[in-house]
Amino acid sequence: MVSKDWYSPAEISFSKDHVVFLLVNSRLLEDGFYPPAPKETGYEELKVLVKRGKPRAYFELPVSLIAEVKIRLSLAGQDGEMLWNKYRLDMDEYELAKLYHCNYTDVVSKLNSALWFVSGWKREKLTYDCWCRIFQY
Repeated sequence: MVSKDWYSPAEISFSKDHVVFLLVNSRLLEDGFYPPAPKETGYEELKVLVKRGKPRAYFELPVSLIAEVKIRLSLAGQDGEMLWNKYRLDMDEYELAKLYHCNYTDVVSKLNSALWFVSGWKREKLTYDCWCRIFQY
C-alpha cells in the first residue's frame, strides 16, 4: 500500500497510514479544523458537515477523529505515549530512546506495536499487554 500525504474525512478508516496522518495533523484537528487538501480548488471549506440531512458543527468531525486516536493511544500505555511524542512532538527514535531510557531497537519495536494496536476500524478488545503477547511486530 502506498502512503499518501492527505486523506479526505470519508477515507479515514484508522489504517496505519490514516493514524499517522491524524497524529501528524493532531494540532489542527484539536483546534477543530480538518487539514486542507493540498490541491487548491478555489472553494472555501464547508463550515457545516451534513450527514443524512443532519447539520453538524464544522469542528465536530476533526475533534472526534483525534479524540478516537487519543483514546486508542491511551489504551496502549507508555508505548502509545511514545507514538504520540514521535508524531506530535516530531521526536526521532534516538530522542525517544533517551527519554524513555531504552535502546533504539526497543523504541522501534514499541512504536510498531503501538501503531498496529491503535490501527483498525474498531478498538481492540484485548488489553495492550495481552495483545502484545499474541501479536509481535
